[in-house]
Amino acid sequence: MADFMPVGGPVLPEDVVDREAFMDDVVARLLDRHSVVLSAPRRLGKSSVAYEVLRRLREQENCHTAAVDVSTVSTVQDLAERLIATCIADLEPGARAFQTARRSLGRLLRMPEVRARMFDLELSVGLGPGEQPSPEALLAEALALPERIAERNGRPFVLLFDEFQTTEAIGGAQLLAQLRGAFQLQRHTAFLFLGSQAGTMAQLFGSSAEAFYRFATMLDLPPVPDEAWRTYIHRKFSGRGIPIDDGAIDVILGVTGGHPYDTMQVAYEAYLLARRSRRVDARLVGAACVEAEMHLRQVFEAELDALGSKSRVLLGRVADSTSLYAGERSSGTVDRALTKLVRQGVLRHLSHGHYEFVEPMLARHLAAAGR
Repeated sequence: MADFMPVGGPVLPEDVVDREAFMDDVVARLLDRHSVVLSAPRRLGKSSVAYEVLRRLREQENCHTAAVDVSTVSTVQDLAERLIATCIADLEPGARAFQTARRSLGRLLRMPEVRARMFDLELSVGLGPGEQPSPEALLAEALALPERIAERNGRPFVLLFDEFQTTEAIGGAQLLAQLRGAFQLQRHTAFLFLGSQAGTMAQLFGSSAEAFYRFATMLDLPPVPDEAWRTYIHRKFSGRGIPIDDGAIDVILGVTGGHPYDTMQVAYEAYLLARRSRRVDARLVGAACVEAEMHLRQVFEAELDALGSKSRVLLGRVADSTSLYAGERSSGTVDRALTKLVRQGVLRHLSHGHYEFVEPMLARHLAAAGR
């Protein structure tokens, strides 16, 4: 059975709501070897968009594609192994390809000399007698692999790095410099960088002090238009034989602000409640919102705890539309805290002293907690 209102990860092509023009633009840029930065807070659908872009490049444009989630990488050697394995897996499609490549690579790393063929590709790391390859040497071989595959097969390669802002924590500025040095020499490979911390990504690619300064074009993930949500929700519910009123959809979008994760969550709760009544109206959606808020409560509290008590106070003021500076000794301290919340993807800056929540249901949670 097909997923119904999927949440929690990249979705199938039919569940990527709208953003067609945006995805066409990203595909065209990558085909022209213009690398792209796509940053947006978590749960806004950037991974779903990015993986759909990769699918189109692979199936419609005959590109090689691979992806590495940097947030799951702990060391430079781990990054090298994952990169080699995911590139090899693109050459040998199948559920076991990635693990087969990792096992093969592991055997090679235990050999006194790393020079062998994997899936018709030679990996070679120069070593002295009795030496093992350094993580940096292995990474250099890994970074050259997409370009070699592209040249050998006469097909472009597009490589995705998810949560790229975590790279510096693995190997510092030296690792970023090594990556940039390798990437800028490649002529048949383009890169798609994703990040959930927009401020950090802007710093990495927009500051002249950083290795990746102006290496890629920074694009903003566009919001999903309300009309696209209406079409999608009508289609999903009618596919289950359950009519949904336009007014009910308006209530969903009014509560979620079109936030992708929350819209899917509320719509799914409405579906569960409608399995008996076989119809969704505004009243049932109200009950679905209560259910969704209960499920999100612990998530929101964990996020607020991580942000700290000062941020929670400021967010509460934004949610209640009260003065942000009341009782504060220094307006500069407040401004810096607000700027940090914007960089973390919690708030969106509208004008001086005016902000809104990226996730409106978090504002509802804070307002309810303050009552």
